[in-house]
Amino acid sequence: MGIVGRRRISGSVQARQTSPSDPVMLIGISSGCRVIHDWLDANPDQLDRVVAVGMIADPYRPRDRWLPGQEDPGGQGVAGSRLGPIPDRTLWLSVPGDPVSGVEEDSLMRGVVRGSELAPVQVYDQLIEEMPESKVVFGTRLGLMARGQWSPPLSRRVDEAWELLRRHRDVDYVSVYTESDGGPSPALQLITGLVDLASRHQHAGQGGGTEDDLACTPLR
Repeated sequence: MGIVGRRRISGSVQARQTSPSDPVMLIGISSGCRVIHDWLDANPDQLDRVVAVGMIADPYRPRDRWLPGQEDPGGQGVAGSRLGPIPDRTLWLSVPGDPVSGVEEDSLMRGVVRGSELAPVQVYDQLIEEMPESKVVFGTRLGLMARGQWSPPLSRRVDEAWELLRRHRDVDYVSVYTESDGGPSPALQLITGLVDLASRHQHAGQGGGTEDDLACTPLR
């Protein structure tokens, strides 16, 4: 997935550029964030062109990164933590309770996701498809009972993992990110922040081109 994804970004950037120095903005959604992380790490010679990066529901969101002006959504990415080579030009958007970008540090889902080659949402869908009615059986399927680790604290973590999967199944997070109760939606706030970030970067003379020249490549 990594090589194919990086080639996809490279192809998208080349298709949108009229000059090798044209500025680029990248936006990743959920699993698409990994593709952008990988591309940034693999293309250090292209970083000067990248004026802004937006990460929505990033499974690698660092614990201390969220959209400026918003409250701490809590938690961190379920797949780990990746700050990337240009954190000063990267904005992360997460909402409270997001099962991909806002899990607790001791969440059982972190180990499950890291032990799989599937994307986090694919892991969740697979677990939900095979979801037992009993939380004890659920804990057993995670391999916890077999290792003799069952205890009250672990029971709490199983409950939290169960609730995380329920949120993934029942909550329409697309609406949570794109709709609002009167003000700008979280997604619109991110776009506004990215445009401002790109403008400041270009005005500082590090980018080249104008805002109208931006090549914006969304990945999901």
